[in-house]
Amino acid sequence: MHNLTAKELSCARGYNTIYHGVSFTLKAGEVLLLTGANGSGKTTLLRNISGLLPLCEGEVLWDQKPAQDLNHNILFLSQDLPLKAELTLSENLAFLHDALNISTKTSASDLLALYGLQDLGDYPAYMLSSGQKRRLLMTLLESDARPLWLLDEPTTHLDAEGIKLLLAKIKSHQDRGGLAIIATHQPEVFGDSTLLNIESHILKQNA
Repeated sequence: MHNLTAKELSCARGYNTIYHGVSFTLKAGEVLLLTGANGSGKTTLLRNISGLLPLCEGEVLWDQKPAQDLNHNILFLSQDLPLKAELTLSENLAFLHDALNISTKTSASDLLALYGLQDLGDYPAYMLSSGQKRRLLMTLLESDARPLWLLDEPTTHLDAEGIKLLLAKIKSHQDRGGLAIIATHQPEVFGDSTLLNIESHILKQNA
């Protein structure tokens, strides 16, 4: 069973400190919800943990050891994962699997069916609604067994049924001992989880 520890994390852009002194420990089966206003640093923190952006200060530990490279343990679903407008849904899935270096034994048609997209596999992505695009990205949660999920506003554009599917998948991940950090404006949706308000870590001069 894995665990993740953040010790006094800080990040700046130029001379502007985005957040300062973020610390937490996440154990197997736990979910951490990042809250805060737009632009407060939630996505930046996810990118720092994933290694996509460097930290200015602090340390991330994976299983009590310095996390030099978490890529093979992390599935990061950002809000801006690219979809190729002219490619079909099935082709976009293949593109995303390749771009994110994740694998699955489940066919594209079966993945689409799990999220109510079974009749749209041959449709180009530009024909999808925002909610359908979000469901397409959610299929990636079925595609890999990485223990740490970083989810950036995963409920955006989802209807009630889509949110229900998402919560069931997160619960299944937790039951297997998986960890998740979720940036959200809707913490009430996720039930009893630990909250971290990133705004409490913004220095006064940047507030």
